[in-house]
Amino acid sequence: MRRVIAISLAILVLAVGARGVMAQDSGQQVSDRLLEILKDRQIISEDEYSELKDLATEMEQQQGDMNARLDDIDRSISEYLAQGGDARGANVSHKKGDGFGFATGDGFFSMWLGGLFQTWYVGADNEYSRDTNSISVPEARIDISGNAFDPNLTYRFEVNLGSSPLTGGVLDLWGNWDLMNGAQIKFGQMKVPYGRQMMTYQGDLEFESRNNISNAFTPGWDLGVMVWDAVPMQEGGEPMFDYYAGLFNGDGRNVAGNDNNWMAVALRAEVHPLGYVPLSEGDFEQSKTKFAAGASYYYTNNRPGGQTVKSDNWNLDAVVLWNGLFFQWEYFYNNTNPDGANRLVNWGWYAQAGFMIPNSKFEVIGRYGFASWDQDTGLDETKDWAIGFAYYFDGHPFKIVVFFTQTDTDEQSMSRSSGPVYPEFDSYTVFVPGKTNVLSAGFQIDW
Repeated sequence: MRRVIAISLAILVLAVGARGVMAQDSGQQVSDRLLEILKDRQIISEDEYSELKDLATEMEQQQGDMNARLDDIDRSISEYLAQGGDARGANVSHKKGDGFGFATGDGFFSMWLGGLFQTWYVGADNEYSRDTNSISVPEARIDISGNAFDPNLTYRFEVNLGSSPLTGGVLDLWGNWDLMNGAQIKFGQMKVPYGRQMMTYQGDLEFESRNNISNAFTPGWDLGVMVWDAVPMQEGGEPMFDYYAGLFNGDGRNVAGNDNNWMAVALRAEVHPLGYVPLSEGDFEQSKTKFAAGASYYYTNNRPGGQTVKSDNWNLDAVVLWNGLFFQWEYFYNNTNPDGANRLVNWGWYAQAGFMIPNSKFEVIGRYGFASWDQDTGLDETKDWAIGFAYYFDGHPFKIVVFFTQTDTDEQSMSRSSGPVYPEFDSYTVFVPGKTNVLSAGFQIDW
């Protein structure tokens, strides 16, 4: 037993000595002297002494090789940092909803490349026109977003190469500066903050498309500047209030200038008393009860075709999430005053609901909308409803939606009007008298 303990002690001494020689030469001298003492007192034999000396030499060599390798790594890192500067810690990664991107370690620059792809089958049975069956790609979006020079200075560019008449062409084209807690300023082409469903990103809609009532009453994208933010009531908490205040040309997207010296005004406020509710439809997380309510105002004074048209627009909305149930409601009021013509008063609302079937990826979805048109439009009322289901492979980014919808518009007379007159809304929807039944099936990838 004594010899076993002695040999174990000798190996321990070698290990300490081998480590010590890297720090200073005296470490090796100590280990050599201890081995000699063990040999002189005949605790270890000559053969064991020689074996242990050879082991010490081998350990020194291995430690030297390791240190040389570490020195090479240190030198490579130093050279990289000297060349890269602010790119320290740069990486390429993927974030669901933002796409693939590059970001510098200091946070001053980032660029994310994303996209949205939707393909649809649509079969339509029209009362006053021919029936149609078609396959289309309404959404084929490419977007670039990120920040530049400062983590608080962000940007976004989005273009739709698809066939959608409402969203084709350049969409988002803006910069955003986070000035301070509670205040951000956005400038460029953006969505006017009017109508909750219109403000919701296309890829986060339950039906993959907005309902006809929402499209008819909301302005969509425009060029302007806006102050906004989502504000928590206590530091580090979820936002409980958000606001938007913007000035816009009022002529819609991709229009270079303003047709007069008036600016459109958009105001919106929303409260989240039970926890923040993002601009997204559906309750995948089986949330505890959440509720949000908002109000918006939009004013325009335009000159389409040389005629001055003033328009006041009001919007109210509410949304509830509860254990897989999603419910959303909006009300719209439009008061249009064309110069030299009768005033037009139009209003409408819709309600939409979805329920995630427990322990599945299926959601049952339905909606109903109603609009009352001014008699001078030639139309009377529009009823719009839909029912269907969605299957989510991975939430909104990867899904299939199938639904049936019916739009029924009555007319004031047999004039078969082309629809109500609106002040150049970008998302303007034409309602034609009669009943239209549509079966739709859509597939979406949002990467």
